[in-house]
Amino acid sequence: MGQRTDDVVEELGPKRLRRALERLGPTALKVGQFLSLRPDLIPQSYADELLELVDAVPTDPYDVIAAVIEEDLGPIEQTFAELSEEPCGSGSLAQVHQGRLLTGELVAVKVQRPGVRSRVRRDLRAASFAASIVQVCSEVSLVPPRQLVEEFRDWLEQELDLEREAQNTQRMGRRLAESAAVVPDVYAAASKGRVLTLEYVEGIGFAELLRWARHQRWERFEAHDIDRHRVAKRLLRSVLDQVFRQELFHADPHPGNLLALPDDVVGFLDFGLVMAADPTVRAGFSRYLTAVYDNDAEGMYRALTEILVVEETSDLGGFRRDFFAATAEWERRREAGASRHSPLATYLVAILTAARNNGLSIPVGVLGMYRAMVMAEGIAHQLSGEATLLKVGSRFFARLQLERFVEGLDMSTLQATAADLLALLADGPAQVRRLLADVSDDRFELAVSSHYSPAERRAQNDRYRLVAVSIALVALALLAVGTAAPTWLTWGGFGIALGIWCTLFYRLG
Repeated sequence: MGQRTDDVVEELGPKRLRRALERLGPTALKVGQFLSLRPDLIPQSYADELLELVDAVPTDPYDVIAAVIEEDLGPIEQTFAELSEEPCGSGSLAQVHQGRLLTGELVAVKVQRPGVRSRVRRDLRAASFAASIVQVCSEVSLVPPRQLVEEFRDWLEQELDLEREAQNTQRMGRRLAESAAVVPDVYAAASKGRVLTLEYVEGIGFAELLRWARHQRWERFEAHDIDRHRVAKRLLRSVLDQVFRQELFHADPHPGNLLALPDDVVGFLDFGLVMAADPTVRAGFSRYLTAVYDNDAEGMYRALTEILVVEETSDLGGFRRDFFAATAEWERRREAGASRHSPLATYLVAILTAARNNGLSIPVGVLGMYRAMVMAEGIAHQLSGEATLLKVGSRFFARLQLERFVEGLDMSTLQATAADLLALLADGPAQVRRLLADVSDDRFELAVSSHYSPAERRAQNDRYRLVAVSIALVALALLAVGTAAPTWLTWGGFGIALGIWCTLFYRLG
């Protein structure tokens, strides 16, 4: 493979490394963008410099971009009333120009660079370039080198397909319509081939926010009325919501694809890479993270063994040993206090690396969810030390569990239970008096005796249902109070339960 990655990095220096990646072309730029988000893997000065690759990529001249638009859409004046010559955004594969449709809408016109498809495919076919990717990423990869190159190829092929991106954007827009996140609309009539026309969303890129945070320019946040703590937490909540509630998520939430909008709303851009969360994998990963938040090491291990694929050559004993060693280290880091990088993100890397090292396969779905969450946390945690998966995720999963409990209730069963409850409210006080008398005389039993008459059995069953309903009401109320449930549900549920109990005991008097 040649020199070690850290030796190459030290020889080049931050600026020389960035310029070298720029010269190598679009595929190398993608590698640099990946490394810019991992300052825990390379020196901070290099991460800061590579961050420039996210939104400071050299642009193509306007006449080159205009030629692409006219080849795919026809004369520009037949589609756009205005089109700025200077790009408002530039990526390694495409650049974006602000424009206005003939119907008056302000739009962002994403135009793929000419020849970029053949260039990327040529780069990926070159064995030497594949080797360079592995050299840069082998130490941080959670998959074998060959699978890594295939993942890069699949990732870039999807990003090159703007028609697929348009479909992904529309799907994500529908899924997130009721959330606090913003997804731009697609103007299909002005999109074709290498041109994608979207609603223009006004905001400040997260790459700029990270630069302010890294240089502690807090006054910049105040000047733009941005609450960095709130916008960071909202980013994490949105990604968790996409993965575990919407079941369709943005799989590449790097800073160039994120905007801070008014009122600290998060805007998502560039849906070239969108993944659907497999229900089985998602449920297993949800159990794993819930166990993490409950500090249940055994539960975490059990959930992981359900998610990961155990091969004939897998060493489960070795994985268990490495898992608990990594868990102990995570506990130590967490108790040590605040640091620049989230202990949980480092821990997730260590766990999946331990799985790979002991021969357990990691499903693609797990890697996609892991990458989206760790990438989002890496950004959020740099903006605010309060925004971590551990803090934001614990509240998110408490709410999600309550929602799924409520959704799982069968309406027909609830109607029958409500009818029983109304009947019990009518004659409940007498049954409660009898119940309390049985308890005080040590005569309270839950065994069913077949010699009871039908009337006696009905009366005793009514008493047991009263106990069960009462316990369930109080348990549900306490559960709501102890979670991040909506205020109306929390106090409404608690008030109903308390009201029923007060009514029963008032009538006992």
